[in-house]
Amino acid sequence: MKHFERLSVLLIPIVWSMGVQADDYYSSYYGGLLNSDDVAEYTSNGTLANCTNVVSPCDSTEGRRIDGTCNNLNYPSKGATRTPYLRILEAVYNHPSDTVFDPKLSEDGEELTGARIVRTRLVADGRVEDDMFTHCATHFAVFFATDITNTRDTTNYVSWRPFCCEEAGASDPMCAPNLVPADDYVHRYSGIRCLNMTRPLTFQTSGCLPMTTTPLRIVDATPLWDLSPVYGNTVEPGRRSNVNGTLAIETVNGVDFPPASGVNLLLGVNFFGIIFFWRFHNHIARKLLEVNQHWTDEQLFNTAREINIASGSQIFYYELMALLMGKLLMFDLMLRNQASLIGTKATKNNKIINLGLGGLQRSNDIMTNDLAKNRHSGFQSYIKYRAYCFGDNIASFDDLKGIIEKERIEALKDVYANVADIDLLAGVWVEIFKEGSHVPPTFYCIVKDQLLHNIKSDRHWYEREKRPNAFTEAQLAEIRKVTGARILCDIGDSVTAIQPSVFKLPGEGNKIVDCSEIPDIDYTAWSDN
Repeated sequence: MKHFERLSVLLIPIVWSMGVQADDYYSSYYGGLLNSDDVAEYTSNGTLANCTNVVSPCDSTEGRRIDGTCNNLNYPSKGATRTPYLRILEAVYNHPSDTVFDPKLSEDGEELTGARIVRTRLVADGRVEDDMFTHCATHFAVFFATDITNTRDTTNYVSWRPFCCEEAGASDPMCAPNLVPADDYVHRYSGIRCLNMTRPLTFQTSGCLPMTTTPLRIVDATPLWDLSPVYGNTVEPGRRSNVNGTLAIETVNGVDFPPASGVNLLLGVNFFGIIFFWRFHNHIARKLLEVNQHWTDEQLFNTAREINIASGSQIFYYELMALLMGKLLMFDLMLRNQASLIGTKATKNNKIINLGLGGLQRSNDIMTNDLAKNRHSGFQSYIKYRAYCFGDNIASFDDLKGIIEKERIEALKDVYANVADIDLLAGVWVEIFKEGSHVPPTFYCIVKDQLLHNIKSDRHWYEREKRPNAFTEAQLAEIRKVTGARILCDIGDSVTAIQPSVFKLPGEGNKIVDCSEIPDIDYTAWSDN
């Protein structure tokens, strides 16, 4: 790699001086175009790969790129990987020296109660079956979170630094393990007194910004709903079969799976995400070939990908999120029940709101780690976000009445000395659900903003009628038919009957029916004839 980077320093100015149109380098953090001197400096520092994005010249008529670049034609690197989060509120840290940014202290100047203690006091462990939602809802939601929020945190503490609870971790500045108290109700007899965890990977720790600047996490995923866990975020060999527009597969006992070298997530997420949409892509490609036998592999692949991405977004927004957040709230406040979105421009900077809920930290106590990451990412207190979302002026625990149930307020008092100390995530855990939805109000506020942000910032959002390769009204009407149930009927193993809403348990109003009764896409809408 170092040899390649040294060679690139020599070649870049030569190519530019010859007037040849070459790929451009952009700062991952600032988004600005870099000149040859900038590139040489990044290369000499060994930070070219981590701190820059390579962008091929944009074409305003081309479709969605795999790597997310050129979504914003004025800022071509916006939309690519390794770009910063958008903060709702400024970061807050305990900043004892120029290069140290520790989690904020309490209002009394003391360290906050340990994350493991807060988590166990506020959120009980146990197995309680939900009387409404299926596992499909959980896994589908997690999959779509991974589509836009891969921060490499899990890879860091599982693969790169699994030793943070050992002696070696004491001298590693990236280690930030969570201590387990001796009276922990789960581990009091296990002997486990430490849960491995690392600090977030940031532009500062990656050498892109000075260590004296406020830390900002690096996102290793494109910030748009583009099914990047399926298609990748770089042009990688091996995902495509290069035959009739399909993705590569491995067949085991007559059943198709993505290649073993592909991405891996949790078992449920792997199926309801990777396998689900991988198989559906190939199903779409085969259907398109039936109505357009003269289409090339490239045309079949790109059209199938667009339909697949649109189908995922349709299910996520109009089926799952409408169910979780409340259908009336979603349509009234966000999506404005309309046939299509008018306009071609992405009107927002396509950054992901930095909530700190984490995507894949499952090899440890996820809730403890997420709360600790909340602190290491510099989030302000819960009451600050209540003020941002609702204009609340919360000055005491008594002001939480009506927002949080009485017994939960008492539990908060046990672990926080001051109402201003409450962590954002801890407050969200214990809030009373928003009326008409199945989520807490503050969570709803932040996620609603994010969902709107994704639509407004995506130049290729499937409902835009004037985007490159836009769907016709007839095609968009077919996309509207897509449901999770329909896809499971199309790609599931031996699925012949299913409830119409796969995210809800079967029952009155959602009884299991034959797959022939589930609306299906009419692919003749894409026929050249």
